[in-house]
Amino acid sequence: MNSSSTEAPATAYVEHKVREALWLYVTPIIIIAGTVGNGLSFAVLQTKSFRQTSVGFVLSALAIVDTLTLIVAALRQWILVLRPELDVRTFSDAGCRIHVFLTYYLPHLSAWTLILLTAERLILVVHPLRARQLCTKLKVGLAWLVLALAAFVLNSHILWMFQLQEFPSKSGGTVLTCYLTEKHVNFWRKYWSWLDFTFLSFLPSFAIFIGNILIVHQIGKSQQLRRQCSNFRDSNPVERSAQSTTVMLISISSAFVLLTTPNVAFFIGLEKWLKNASNHELARLGLGFAISNLLVYVNSAINFILYCVSGSQFRRSLTKVFKKKQTDIGRSKASRSGHTTSTKQTLLPLTPTSPLTTNDVHPLKIATHRV
Repeated sequence: MNSSSTEAPATAYVEHKVREALWLYVTPIIIIAGTVGNGLSFAVLQTKSFRQTSVGFVLSALAIVDTLTLIVAALRQWILVLRPELDVRTFSDAGCRIHVFLTYYLPHLSAWTLILLTAERLILVVHPLRARQLCTKLKVGLAWLVLALAAFVLNSHILWMFQLQEFPSKSGGTVLTCYLTEKHVNFWRKYWSWLDFTFLSFLPSFAIFIGNILIVHQIGKSQQLRRQCSNFRDSNPVERSAQSTTVMLISISSAFVLLTTPNVAFFIGLEKWLKNASNHELARLGLGFAISNLLVYVNSAINFILYCVSGSQFRRSLTKVFKKKQTDIGRSKASRSGHTTSTKQTLLPLTPTSPLTTNDVHPLKIATHRV
């Protein structure tokens, strides 16, 4: 549908207002909740129950990657709503290239980390004896570093395909924008969207889905066998701990599939939808753009909640962390109290001392890549 010259601008439609409200009010909630939650997750994963395990190492890495995703991508979007001229991508050409690179690299690394966790759990439940040799903390850590390097190589082309450029603005001047170089636009539109979909969503989702089915099937099979054996009706504490961790990992991998797929699918169809779009359709696409990206940010912020809901071992470790903190605070207060009493007995009282912007370009004009 062609835009009519008499049609209201995209900013006049309710979809645009909802979009702006989502960026303004929902984004900081996700950032704060996610950063605090990931920080608590990291603290729990450093306790004795997780610190020496391979899964503890990889989940700690995932917490760091997810927090960086919130800071790099989500925080930029919130700042753009408040102060459009403060776009980190327009500060320098290097900032443009690195920021776009991280916007793609971090989600890919997060997705492949979940694949590694799924593989580790699958080996543990299918071959529990071999898992002791195959899934040591050192070997899993090295595997994660290989995946991190592979994700870097896959996204490295972004570092030379994007650059800081000048575009005409609605006011008649020019505006600095971080965008694809002209000779790489065709590759990006025709091939990269599908490559991104394959490595961020399709392959991870497929691997995670199949892995989770096999894990659940094997756990069910093991429980059925245990019930048939009169001497082993109940699982031992080690088995219950492993099952708790497995359920926890299934929940976060399933959430990943549900929350990231809409974003990749949106960008695959965006180029087609933008052709001959009316202003009202642009407003709708802008809303879809915001919702799909916010879902990705939720995926980076929700793991702590999923850990608490699905992981009994994680809940116990979290309780121990808070109890230890309360004990440390109590000891610190008692120590200060004793020191103050001693000081008052030996010292005289002390006397106190005196005391151009990205708003000029329609958001979807530069939204051919993730934000």
